[in-house]
Amino acid sequence: MKHPEKNTAAENANSEAESTSTGHSVLSLIRGIQSGQIPPKSLSIEDRRRCVEHLTGEGFSTAEIAEILRTIERTVSRDRRAIREANAVEADPAFTAEMIGQLVMEAELARSHIRRVIRNKDTSPIAKIEGERACWTIKRELVQSLQQLGCLPTAPHEIHGDVTHRLGDPPGFDELQGELDRLAVIVQRSQPGDDSTKQQVTQLRATFSRLELGEKVQNLTKLIEKEPIDEQQP
Repeated sequence: MKHPEKNTAAENANSEAESTSTGHSVLSLIRGIQSGQIPPKSLSIEDRRRCVEHLTGEGFSTAEIAEILRTIERTVSRDRRAIREANAVEADPAFTAEMIGQLVMEAELARSHIRRVIRNKDTSPIAKIEGERACWTIKRELVQSLQQLGCLPTAPHEIHGDVTHRLGDPPGFDELQGELDRLAVIVQRSQPGDDSTKQQVTQLRATFSRLELGEKVQNLTKLIEKEPIDEQQP
């Protein structure tokens, strides 16, 4: 009968012993395995995972990597999971700032390369125009990316005035009535023969009366609805 715990301990011990890198480059390791000069089983865990990471970046599948390294797919899957865990990135303001700086640098390098090409005297006018357009596209997309990251504003700052707050609360009926009476006196004294102005004052008085009546009706309605209704028994 086998003891899983003992086997696991033995595997861990072998893994630790094999984890030391040989110092060879990834390409030389892969070429040595393919040519038969390097036995795949002689690879340390670190070297094998370096090969797995490189081949993954080249677009090879798990099955293809297992065939190249002459190992089983489960081992490659385990190596890929370990590589993802090792490359995991945690939220960090410093890392965010570094990535933003790298983004800006890459955009400027791309624009510089394009500008160097279109400065060549053999470059056709159409290629120069397309190059300038590409530079503008890179710059615009950079600005959009920085806006999405919160480094640049997405719209101009706007100032909104609160008119209601400035004017205060609207005047009541008593204040409006007093103002209307004052205007009527002014019209009567200064423009005694102006019938049109007097007619406007009269229309305002009529409108004010209807508004006042409407408010009184609403207040009475609210008062009646709040009072309990007595139910008379037959």
